[in-house]
Amino acid sequence: MANNFYRGVLYTVHERTSYNFELNTQRQVFEYMCNDKELLNDYDVSQFVVHSEADMHDRIDYYFDEYQDYLEKKAVKDKHMENTLKEQGWELD
Repeated sequence: MANNFYRGVLYTVHERTSYNFELNTQRQVFEYMCNDKELLNDYDVSQFVVHSEADMHDRIDYYFDEYQDYLEKKAVKDKHMENTLKEQGWELD
């Protein structure tokens, strides 16, 4: 496990072995995990995992730079969920 930083955000790199028993093969897989509380405080996630460093940088950039986009998408999803629950007969406050 190695610690890295991007834009001041700590993320860790984990290496593990992935096995395919049908093909009798194995390969090394890298997982990049971030659970930076300050970065993710305003989002509905507490951590995320990606499989490349470029994807990690892209995701951190998104969380820093696209908060308004996140809020708009969340509002659409929340409204859809509310409508779905109402259609199924749930009483909402």
